Amino acid sequence: MNISHSIRLSVIPLSRWSLILAAVLLAWSAIPLANAQTFEELEQRLLEHPSVAALQFSKTESRENAAASLGLPDPVVSIGVNNVPLQEPAFDRFLPTNKSIAVRQSLPNLAERRAQSSISESRASLQQLQAEWQFASLRSKLISLLAEQSALNEQLILLTARISKYDELEGVIQSEIDAGRPVVFRIADIEIERADIAREKASIDAALVGVRAGIEELVSVAAVTPAPEVMQASWGGSAGAFYPVRLADQDGEVSKAGVSAAKAAFRPDWGVSLTYQQRDEGNGLPGSVFGGDDWFSASVSVTVPIWSRQNQQPKLRAAKAAANASRQRSDVAARASLFEWRALSGKIDASKVFQQVLREKIVSLDSRIEALTSNYEAGLGDYSTILDAEIAQLKLQGELISERATEISLIAQANSLLVTS
Repeated sequence: MNISHSIRLSVIPLSRWSLILAAVLLAWSAIPLANAQTFEELEQRLLEHPSVAALQFSKTESRENAAASLGLPDPVVSIGVNNVPLQEPAFDRFLPTNKSIAVRQSLPNLAERRAQSSISESRASLQQLQAEWQFASLRSKLISLLAEQSALNEQLILLTARISKYDELEGVIQSEIDAGRPVVFRIADIEIERADIAREKASIDAALVGVRAGIEELVSVAAVTPAPEVMQASWGGSAGAFYPVRLADQDGEVSKAGVSAAKAAFRPDWGVSLTYQQRDEGNGLPGSVFGGDDWFSASVSVTVPIWSRQNQQPKLRAAKAAANASRQRSDVAARASLFEWRALSGKIDASKVFQQVLREKIVSLDSRIEALTSNYEAGLGDYSTILDAEIAQLKLQGELISERATEISLIAQANSLLVTS
């Protein structure tokens, strides 16, 4: 009886344990760490991720190509001699012998150059959208990893609390055995539970290694920043609000510019050529009496689409087919994005319902523990039933923490589908 009486005096209500656990979690989160950073700082690091930087460089490449497409090709300058005799080469013995300098400039048709520039500009806009979506996807992944990291760390603390409870429960069971009660089987049950906790801890430790590696791959530091508060963005009902659809539409703009370029290829290219020639005065010998003189030649060239049936027309049909394919891809992207958005929204709603169920169970266990504690203090029941209820509540708290991290991850994924700028 003395043992039982001392046990009753040591009863601590679970509400107080919850306060103690909350204090431990708060103290753990407040520990200053060398690699602690704000989420905004981590976002800036995401902008430096190679996958985002590569798309930004590609955008710059396309913009420069757009400017270059409007320029003219370099002129061709040629310097030479004409009609120089092989025997005794000279410039004053043979009438047609002369020196020349010529300039030739090609003038591709302006409509085609503008169309090519439009293709590059549209491609640059596409790559900018790709960079924005890549950043949104990486941000979603980072939020998910940070939420999972926090949840795993909190679960480790809960595991420690459960181990403490099992130690306390083992002491209670041992006291009951010493008092002659046939509850030896409970010792075996406790050992099994401890083995399960050891497996859970090993699994959590392994998961933490993977999560930390994923965070470092994204931001190049081992960040311990908590995930930001997230709420599911509202969707206005337009398919164009989704990144995949916006990308498909922009790809269609590239294809439209390709059609314009194919049509412009039917127009002629031009070219001009100027040649200046200089003849020396003859040396006065027989057959070499002529005066020196200068003259010039000029010409204009133009292409004629004689072979358009084998050249330009197939290219135009191909460009139109590419534009039609882009429209179909846009429709496919709209359907896929709508399905993914609805699927994620459904999972988010289900996660919220599950969390509410877990909270209600935890509250119910609070009431049960209070009732068991009152009975125990009145000399009814066993203290082990209180500990069993507290252990069950700790398990539910672990499930709740894990499910909240799942909800954050789902919301981050859903939000990454929407164009926010």
